[in-house]
Amino acid sequence: PRRHLHGEGAQRALEDYMATDDTKEFLAAVYAPLPDGLWGYIWTARGKTSYSFRTTDHAARLVAQHGNGTDVYCGVGLSHAPLPSDRRVTDSTAAARIALVLDIDADGADMRQPEKRVGEPQPGERHPLGTEADEVLQRISAALVPPSVVVASGRGGYHCWWVYEQPWVIELDEERQGLAAMARRWQAACVRASGHHLDSVADLARILRVPGTHNTKYGGPYPVTLVSLGTRYDPADLAALVPQEQKAPRTDRLTAYIHKAVEG
Repeated sequence: PRRHLHGEGAQRALEDYMATDDTKEFLAAVYAPLPDGLWGYIWTARGKTSYSFRTTDHAARLVAQHGNGTDVYCGVGLSHAPLPSDRRVTDSTAAARIALVLDIDADGADMRQPEKRVGEPQPGERHPLGTEADEVLQRISAALVPPSVVVASGRGGYHCWWVYEQPWVIELDEERQGLAAMARRWQAACVRASGHHLDSVADLARILRVPGTHNTKYGGPYPVTLVSLGTRYDPADLAALVPQEQKAPRTDRLTAYIHKAVEG
């Protein structure tokens, strides 16, 4: 059972936690340095509270002071100002995006609708299980490029970050739409390479676990750890690895509709 420390014991535990290398190295790899006028944030499941930061040292202190070492997350979207404690970045309010991300669950869960669960699910209809998560990570790294950061999320799965060289600051609605389309394309490419079902994490509101903490979502606590650190990427280089979304021209759709109506 988890011990609840008080007084000097609590202070010693806090100091020990603040010295966790995984937390500091992760935050530096993902967020440092933040451009002027942009804020990152952590979010704690306990209290459902956001805490904004400008530096990674400040972020590490926030994790230690408010996270209690459990179920602490950080966002892929940045804000123009400190967030209210009861708010998170959303698709419509994000000021910038710092990375493309992926969540590789490792619970083997059948993701089909209940009414369609006849027989055993095919790999593409379920999450990977156990060592399959390692295989999925290897396939995606080989098909695209290795993630900048890989975090073991606490129950055999992984959170993967392809961190941009610089945060992509959103100034126009067209940029917001383009970033969303790019994230969907990246997600689709990862799914194709993986051979399994992967939950969608393309949105700017996405939060993922901070290493050096613990995952208590399904019991535990399970340690969240930093697996690897790599290079950051130019967004244009990542975009070149995945195909553009194809949309049928309006005239073609209209022609098909007319032909269907005539034939019917």
